[in-house]
Amino acid sequence: QLDRYMMPNKRNNKFSIKPGIRSSFSNLFGPQFIASLSSKYLFNNNYELRAVIGSSNRTPNYSELYTFFVDINHDVQGNPNLNPETGISAFLHLKKPFIINKDLQLNSKISASYIDVNDRIELAVSNPSPLAFRYTNIDKFISTGVFFENEIKYKRLSGKLGVAYLGVTKILDSETEIEPNDDFLFNLSANLNLNYSIPKWNSNITLFFKHNGRVQQFVQKQNEQGEFTFERGETDSFSWLDLNIEKSFFDRQFVATFGARNLLDIDTVNTNAFNGGAHSDDPTGVPLAYGQSFFLKLNYNLKL
Repeated sequence: QLDRYMMPNKRNNKFSIKPGIRSSFSNLFGPQFIASLSSKYLFNNNYELRAVIGSSNRTPNYSELYTFFVDINHDVQGNPNLNPETGISAFLHLKKPFIINKDLQLNSKISASYIDVNDRIELAVSNPSPLAFRYTNIDKFISTGVFFENEIKYKRLSGKLGVAYLGVTKILDSETEIEPNDDFLFNLSANLNLNYSIPKWNSNITLFFKHNGRVQQFVQKQNEQGEFTFERGETDSFSWLDLNIEKSFFDRQFVATFGARNLLDIDTVNTNAFNGGAHSDDPTGVPLAYGQSFFLKLNYNLKL
């Protein structure tokens, strides 16, 4: 695969614009041409506005084509018959840094996005029981949303906080299903990453939190005529929490890490996708994790 960007920036002190084109060649698919146009404008008081629009063409990667991960606990398989993705995307970003005082700094960014993709590549459930997944082309995928991201630094505390409100619609057969604009699933997602350093103890404490909103899931099923079709359902939202405590010894030659994973003890998430894909069906649980887990890791940094 060969990529090539062309065309220089055209700019002044406050405004710049960057058109570009990229070509992608593969022995399995025809050539892909991806065009983009990005621009930036600097306002007073350190406000920065960016806009990006471009095509969203993509060929399947090796994992999506040829993955074969099957054992007693997993069944994830690639699909050599996948088609390349085609589409368009647009993003708008407004960001500004804030220096409250010498100890407190904040960088904030608000963004809006629109993505429209044909033949989007996703993992679909090829068998509900035992649970198996296979990469599949989704005829139509549209998402639109707003995002609010923040980076904060206060003395020895640093962190990132992001909140997203995203609407997604997916259609597997665009010729027979309803128009995608009438069937958006909107959800709220959030993530938090906090790190607190303790120089006196050569230690760091890191907290990871993520809330995942509802998602649409396609499941392959066999109808009364013996034909295999895909039906769509929804998987509920869930949250994930991890904690790491790290301490170094002997001029950071040894680093010990104690970690706790899945502190909220998530094991299954309710979904109605496995019971016909209809919103009125009783939900069932899709396996997600084995519950809480803990680990202790010791690293030795070899200095040559």
